[in-house]
Amino acid sequence: MVPQIETGQVFPTSFKALSARFGPFFGSVLAIYLPLVLAFAAFSVVEAEDPTTVFFVLFLLGVLPLLLLSPLATAAVVRGVFLHLRGEDVRFADCWYGLGSIWLSVIVASVAVAVLSSLGLIACIIPGLIIQTGLFVAIPCLVVERDGVGNAFSRSWYLTDGNRLQIFFIVLGLGILGLVLGKGSELLGATLSMGVIGTEVFSLVVQAFLSTLHAVVAGVVYFELRRLRDGIELEELATVFD
Repeated sequence: MVPQIETGQVFPTSFKALSARFGPFFGSVLAIYLPLVLAFAAFSVVEAEDPTTVFFVLFLLGVLPLLLLSPLATAAVVRGVFLHLRGEDVRFADCWYGLGSIWLSVIVASVAVAVLSSLGLIACIIPGLIIQTGLFVAIPCLVVERDGVGNAFSRSWYLTDGNRLQIFFIVLGLGILGLVLGKGSELLGATLSMGVIGTEVFSLVVQAFLSTLHAVVAGVVYFELRRLRDGIELEELATVFD
């Protein structure tokens, strides 16, 4: 029988890690969101007559870098999670150290996971959920084991086998939290009369926080799965970063 991950411990462990290293973790993700945040902030004080120009500038300066670089921020947070769990001090630069050699693989893997999950959801909801839960730790596999995209997918599929229902509930919890915080940011924006642009900026900051939490949770889940399936403790697992 496959050992089961303790779902009830994943979120407390993740929130504890995030609160202890909030600066470098959130900063790594916010740095990717910052161009889009600044672009929205600029348009809140500068009136643009042509909506097409606004859309083009926002896409070029904000959305495109976010799409391309957000997987790297996830990888940086995953690295930071292992350093934290090992009891080391974690700075912003520590999260990003050594990721230059796998940046392209991280982007390819993230795009592939998104495409496969979307196709599965379009074909039928169940296959999409199976793919999403089966590849939930693909990025941590790639960051830690550094054995290519294909092997990262295979490892994620192996590690999550027997625990995909638990991972589904974890993903569901993240989704519910995202909906609550998203609605809360909209209500807060309306209450404080932030305006459309101001509300969008605030929503982007909230989304950056949710992305940070998702990356932390993925790192925690990966470590637990490695411990349960491979019998590897954190000290041995984290030597890849030495």
